[in-house]
Amino acid sequence: MARPADKIEPRSAGISYQDLIATDAVPPPETLTLEGRLDTDLTTVPVSRYTTKEFHDLEMKRLWPRVWQMACREEEIPKVGDHYVYEIGSFSILVVRTASGIKAHHNVCRHRGRKLCEHPGPGHAPSFICPFHGFSWNVDGSLRNVTSEWDFPHIDKDNFDLTPVNVGSWGGWVFINMDMDAQPFEDFYGDLLKH
Repeated sequence: MARPADKIEPRSAGISYQDLIATDAVPPPETLTLEGRLDTDLTTVPVSRYTTKEFHDLEMKRLWPRVWQMACREEEIPKVGDHYVYEIGSFSILVVRTASGIKAHHNVCRHRGRKLCEHPGPGHAPSFICPFHGFSWNVDGSLRNVTSEWDFPHIDKDNFDLTPVNVGSWGGWVFINMDMDAQPFEDFYGDLLKH
């Protein structure tokens, strides 16, 4: 729906998005024709927010472990055992296709903290084996085996699964959130999921 020229708010040069989709052979959904104005004061963000170690460290502590973030595409992990290593800062997350769907775990051995999968991107494994002592976990994160179990009497096998990470999915994208008390994915993304 085009508006009269005297009613158009200042905008960049060129055709507006609404004018462009009005020329499509198939009428757009009403949602795409809506316009709104953001009435807010402009703020200036200091360059230091993007360049200092102090602010980076603050984001790594307070932001990234608590927000939903895109980790991979569903088609990158189509079969059971297919996995994707998603890394952000010092965090490494193992996103894996299991028999019951997609799950995610911290990519770290519960015993000594060594990474289970070293290479980023997609891969495949029937289980995850720590290269340090050989402990292994099933793709769903459950403990599979403690090698030389007699040497590790302090290990509580009933409480030694991989540390889980929340998973959500939308439009083929897989999202993760390391905060197990995070707002559910569906609530966080709200109306986006309808579009």
